[in-house]
Amino acid sequence: MGTRCGAIDPASSSYFQMDQRGMDARAIEKLIYNQSGLLGVSGVSSDMRTLPASKEPRAAPAWTCTCISIGRELGSLAAALGGLDALFTGR
Repeated sequence: MGTRCGAIDPASSSYFQMDQRGMDARAIEKLIYNQSGLLGVSGVSSDMRTLPASKEPRAAPAWTCTCISIGRELGSLAAALGGLDALFTGR
């Protein structure tokens, strides 16, 4: 997810955000739908193409985290399907 919170349940952080940070519902909505995901982790961009060249220290871990997530999802899919005959990627 480029800017959304992905697999994290948005409701799980509502209490923390409202109580500890004093955020209202609109601010939390903006955080989980527009400022999270790859953008939130990297602090640079929601676009994977910009991260390898970035000097921002959080860009490399964001790249790694996303690659791990992709591998996990592919593994889950392969297990659910009973294996894969082929895997195609594109540019």
